[in-house]
Amino acid sequence: MLASGEQESQFLTELVTNSAHGIFAVDTSGTIVFSNGVVEEMLGLSAETFLQSSLTERTSAPGVLARVRETAPGDQVELPLETVEGETLTVLATSDRVVVDGTEYTLEPGDLVSGETTRRVQRD
Repeated sequence: MLASGEQESQFLTELVTNSAHGIFAVDTSGTIVFSNGVVEEMLGLSAETFLQSSLTERTSAPGVLARVRETAPGDQVELPLETVEGETLTVLATSDRVVVDGTEYTLEPGDLVSGETTRRVQRD
């Protein structure tokens, strides 16, 4: 058990940051507001480019934001995300909704399920 809220917060931050799974969060408008870097690496994007972009900017699939919104918490949704080279990688994401300081976010922890890429995410 962790002794304080600060220690717990640091532990959770380290857990998400060092996960081998790509984890990102979108707000209710579809803006990407958090990423642990794995998705950025898979797509070949800098954090600055990935963060604050829209989920709809990262995919050519029509209606992707509506599909994410309609996915029940804990259910999975396929998200076709585009790399900087224009290749489409399909990420199987589990939709989880969380509320932080009164604002709802959708977390999308995901695994690459299809797509050929030369990038391989290496986690220590």
